[in-house]
Amino acid sequence: MADTAIDLKTTPLTGPEVGRGYNVRVQIDWQDLVNNAPADEATNDTQTYTISNLPIGCKVRDVHFVLNQEFDISGNDSVSILIGDDNDVDGYMSTTAVGTASSVSTKLPDGVYWNSTDTVSSAGETDDVTVTLATTTNGKIYNSGESNLVVRFAPVGVKLGDFTAGKITFYADIIFP
Repeated sequence: MADTAIDLKTTPLTGPEVGRGYNVRVQIDWQDLVNNAPADEATNDTQTYTISNLPIGCKVRDVHFVLNQEFDISGNDSVSILIGDDNDVDGYMSTTAVGTASSVSTKLPDGVYWNSTDTVSSAGETDDVTVTLATTTNGKIYNSGESNLVVRFAPVGVKLGDFTAGKITFYADIIFP
C-alpha cells in the first residue's frame, strides 16, 4: 500500500465560520481524489492531504468535518478518513467511514489529542465502585518542532482514482503564534 502526499492551499475564512471559531477550511471532492491518484495507483493506496502547517507555538483547538456528499464508486463506498498530524495520522479523529453507507454527516474530534479517559476500580473491595476520571486535552500545543495538520483518505478494496461522487469540508480552529 502506497500513500500519495498532497499539499493544499487553505481557504481564508470570513463571515459565519469565523464567528463559530474556525479559521481554516478545506474542501475536498471526488475529483481531487481522481486528479491526485498516481498513474500506478493500486487498490487500497491512500492519499494524505496537508490542511495546514502547524508551526512551533501554535495550538489546534478544534477540528471537524461536514460530509457534503457521500463518496461513491459505482455502488462501492469503502472509504474512510482520519485526521491528525505528521506524528499521528489519527491524533484528532479516528477512522470514520464517509461512503454511501455512512450514517455520519459530521463528526467532532475523538482522537488521542482530543480526549483520554482513565478508569479506576475498587473491584474486590467491600464497596465495589468504579470511578471514571476524564482527562480532556482539548487539542494539542506544538511546542517543539513543526508539524502539519493532515487528513488521510483510506479506501478498502478500491482505488481512490475510481471515485465518481463525494465532497467533504474540513474545519479547524488553530491559534497561530
